[in-house]
Amino acid sequence: MHIEDELKISKADIEDLQEILNLQYLAYQSEAALFGSRDIPPLKQTLDEVIEEYHKGIILKLVDTDNLIIGSIRAWEMKGTIYIGKLMIHPNYRQRGYGTKLLSEIEKYYPQKRYELFTSTRSIDNIRLYQRMGYRVFGHRRVDDKLEFVYLEKKQMQLRPFNPDDAETILSWCKDKTAFRKWSADRYPVFPPKPEDMAVQYAADNIFPFTAVDGEGNIVGHIILRYPESSKTIIRLGFVVIDDQLRGKGYGKQMLQLAIKKAQQEFGAKKITLGVFDNNPSALHCYESVGFVVTGTDTYAIDGEEWSGKEMELEIKNKL
Repeated sequence: MHIEDELKISKADIEDLQEILNLQYLAYQSEAALFGSRDIPPLKQTLDEVIEEYHKGIILKLVDTDNLIIGSIRAWEMKGTIYIGKLMIHPNYRQRGYGTKLLSEIEKYYPQKRYELFTSTRSIDNIRLYQRMGYRVFGHRRVDDKLEFVYLEKKQMQLRPFNPDDAETILSWCKDKTAFRKWSADRYPVFPPKPEDMAVQYAADNIFPFTAVDGEGNIVGHIILRYPESSKTIIRLGFVVIDDQLRGKGYGKQMLQLAIKKAQQEFGAKKITLGVFDNNPSALHCYESVGFVVTGTDTYAIDGEEWSGKEMELEIKNKL
């Protein structure tokens, strides 16, 4: 097992705050160097101020195998917006993806919200990280001749009805035949399919295809809801896919949460089911993260090969 696999992200306890503040003083030295001055807010923050932020929202910690805190991030909610700040990684652990993991994790505590954060215009690496995670610049604020902040936001994902014009973009995410079959199983006779073939797949009146779009209207995912039985108490999810450039950043979980909510509130589902191939473990883990459990196994003939898979379901017991 890699050391990275053993690092854990969890909520910080109040007893952790002094250690997190010490990390903050260390981590923000590189930021101070960009300005040639230590006179920046993160290096002047007090423990009492961190405690106040702790009680106002959530502070996460990333700990190493010796249980030392090597990363942290914090967030709080006000009027429907999640304000994210103090994303920090110990200098010895940078450039390993931990910043991305912390940002993705804090968003999970506040699903389907508008997220806002800011950083210095000189912090090019931070800006690139935020933009890779789907954040977009919406404003600037100049403090003085040396310091200017850039403000970024990420708006919540939405599911809208599938449009045939979406097909070309969605199909482009399956880069090879194996990826395509993980997504479509044996539903399409040939690879690569043509965009117009998607409309043929959705011709039945019990199939409801949706396209996931981000806050800017960009296509980021696709999913269908289907009634497998005439009772219309069960919804079957299918053709679940996320833009291949956005995977591992929480988009799949967001889309599934929206689909689950839609299945219950708009389709009257009491149970939601789906199938996943064993050679697609990332999808399996994503489904488990929103509450699906394995209920059985099966095998399928895919392009002359036998693929094994799992059946999963989610019982809807409470109002979502």
